[in-house]
Amino acid sequence: MVADIDAAKRAAAEDAGADHVIDNSAPGALDQVIELSGGGVAAALDFVGAPATSKFGFDSLRKGATLVVVGLYGGKLPVPLPLMPQKALTVRGSYVGTLAEMQALMELVRAGRVPPLPVHARPLDEAEQALGDLASGRVVGRYVLKP
Repeated sequence: MVADIDAAKRAAAEDAGADHVIDNSAPGALDQVIELSGGGVAAALDFVGAPATSKFGFDSLRKGATLVVVGLYGGKLPVPLPLMPQKALTVRGSYVGTLAEMQALMELVRAGRVPPLPVHARPLDEAEQALGDLASGRVVGRYVLKP
């Protein structure tokens, strides 16, 4: 299941095989996630790391679940502290993985079990514009700057 406010990114997730895509800015989106997941998700990965995206991920968790924040957008996540022990929740960050995890990922890639991400080459002199696109959420996939 993938949640994103950007229609192009939801379409890319569908093309990559996501079983459900949700516009998390739409009314009732959280209820939809909870219903589709049978009461909440076991884990939520926040690739943005903004207050709204982390809150959406946190609010979608079932008992015993984990929110992993990867993105570095910034801000704060107000967490109702009684929910942490009541629901046995984990909130953690992930910036890089271990060498063993990278090797395991590469095995999955070699086996064809990880669909490729769209990669867009841009000239180095467009680096500032590329950063602006990233900051505004207009990038589907990855940018590679070329000299």
